[in-house]
Amino acid sequence: MIRSTKNSTIALTLSLSLIILNGVIPDRVFGKDAAKASQKEASANRKEPVSFGLGKPQDAKFDSADRSYKLTAEQTLNLEIINPQSDWNKVYSIGRAAYIDGDYRRAFNAFKLAMIKAKAQGITDGRLKQTEEAFKSVQGRASSLDARLGFKLAAKNKARIDKVFPGSLAWLAGIKADDKIISMQETGNVTKLSISRNGRLFSATITDRQKPVAPDFSKISALAPKLDNQDYGISQQITDTRLLAANEKLLDNHDLVVLIDKSSSMGGTFLSTGASQWDWCKSQWKDFLNLGKYFPSGVTIVPFDSHYTVLQNMHVANIGGVFQNYSPSGGTHLAEPFWDQLSRYFAGPRKKPILIVVISDFGTSGEQVREGVFEAAKRVRSQNEMVICLLEVGMGGRRLVAALDNEMTSVGAPFDIVDATMSEDLVQIGIKNAIVAALLKRQPPPSGKQKK
Repeated sequence: MIRSTKNSTIALTLSLSLIILNGVIPDRVFGKDAAKASQKEASANRKEPVSFGLGKPQDAKFDSADRSYKLTAEQTLNLEIINPQSDWNKVYSIGRAAYIDGDYRRAFNAFKLAMIKAKAQGITDGRLKQTEEAFKSVQGRASSLDARLGFKLAAKNKARIDKVFPGSLAWLAGIKADDKIISMQETGNVTKLSISRNGRLFSATITDRQKPVAPDFSKISALAPKLDNQDYGISQQITDTRLLAANEKLLDNHDLVVLIDKSSSMGGTFLSTGASQWDWCKSQWKDFLNLGKYFPSGVTIVPFDSHYTVLQNMHVANIGGVFQNYSPSGGTHLAEPFWDQLSRYFAGPRKKPILIVVISDFGTSGEQVREGVFEAAKRVRSQNEMVICLLEVGMGGRRLVAALDNEMTSVGAPFDIVDATMSEDLVQIGIKNAIVAALLKRQPPPSGKQKK
């Protein structure tokens, strides 16, 4: 059965436009009490000024302005989660760009890694001194509460949020630019916020599990960059292909839905493969030929760009034909097909656990996936009932994908239902193995052993 849609009505109980992350629901709907509520908000701001833990501003101590460090346009716009294998030049450049943007937590992490890279690479020239100065400049600002949560306050109104940085805890919690902070209370590593937005009050509870900590750089060894993955949002991946092949049976008794990005950006070259992102994905489906036994009723394939098509009950052996019939074009509109598949699942009998695989570069769709992930996490009965497997083909939305994988429970999601595979690992293990890995990581560790 084939169904095409241009503007489908998404049948979730709660409208996408009304969902606020972190289970944030209006404390009350402002109607007749609007004027009274507005006065109460103004009074709260006047009598009990909010303390944001801001220290005294410091001027950034960077290298001279005429010194140029290469940073691609994509990196400048996205400031992707830094890969520990990135060279010093790239890491330092991203730190400087993040600092200028006001994203002090990411700048802290970047300069921290730049210091580690300088030590590990034996850099002793002026680059080491400028990195030390940059790190010291950002250290105080990175520890302030607003920087740790990932937003920037307006210069003239410290109760108004000027900017929320994508991929941050605040972004995951659904906090938006122009929100007004009524109160913000930090207890340990938990922060509770009360927000006013368009005449309504919202609340959010955020757990910050990784406060910025400066290491003793004098004791850092050349191996340190390999041990620092979690600071930069890169999840540990299972890359043992023999282990993954031995666990293909985990696919049994699952329904499989695969959303395939066919937007124009998928025509770009995929890392060092020499193939386009689209052609590389096309080459992967031969690995699925022997998996039909796990999906006797077929699978659902959803190619999407600015529009989408739902292909139901397809035998896995025929998936390759999708790549013959389509080619990259259009924009990346993931929200509707993603929410459509969530709606179908929750409206149905839910007899089997479901695997929802999204293959994309996620350049413009991290925001669109975020709210669906949170709503689904509230509705499932366990973390194994639904696994949303994000496969990154290209790095346009890296920090958003990493945040969805690692931090959703920090902003109140009841279950961690997302697993992401980054491009470097995806090239190494392939699409089929990445899907198996998402299931394998959810299995209990062998008796007497700790799961890594």
